[in-house]
Amino acid sequence: GHLSAQNLRIHGSSWKLLRTSVDASPSQLSLQNAELDPAAQGHITLSASAQLHNWTFSKASPLEIKLNASQLDVSDLAHLAGQQPPVTSTLAANIAIHGSVLNPVGNGSVTLTKAAAYGEPITSAKVDFNGSGDQAHATLAINSPAGSISGDVTASPNRKTYTAELTSTGIHLDKVQQLQASSAKPT
Repeated sequence: GHLSAQNLRIHGSSWKLLRTSVDASPSQLSLQNAELDPAAQGHITLSASAQLHNWTFSKASPLEIKLNASQLDVSDLAHLAGQQPPVTSTLAANIAIHGSVLNPVGNGSVTLTKAAAYGEPITSAKVDFNGSGDQAHATLAINSPAGSISGDVTASPNRKTYTAELTSTGIHLDKVQQLQASSAKPT
């Protein structure tokens, strides 16, 4: 079937447009050629499908997701998820995944710009990731006026093993606004 809506409000978020083709059966659920336009700014395109067994999705169920998003206000997405974290930003994403939750294959990137979290400005944040089937890998880069953080994460869902490493070079505590505003004066 086809689903279309205009001027939609969900969990405090507003959307100018929602349009998609929908196919649902006991063995498969799919959204094809979906378009979503938030009221404020941005655009999302999505195609996704998952195989089901008697309407049930499992971690071994085959799936495919292709998502492109640009100029999204993170607060709109947080409201949609029923959350209100103290974060502002503009988000862009490009994701292509297939396989299963236990056997992810694909890649993607998520970028945040013009961001602030808990009152701290963030120049940019980016996560690049890829999955080779038995292992998923992600790199993280965060840049702010107070310094930068990079990270590397590897997960092997079938083996239930995870490794993570965070590295920071030159965090300037005197540039952390929350510390400047408090009675503790960093040196």
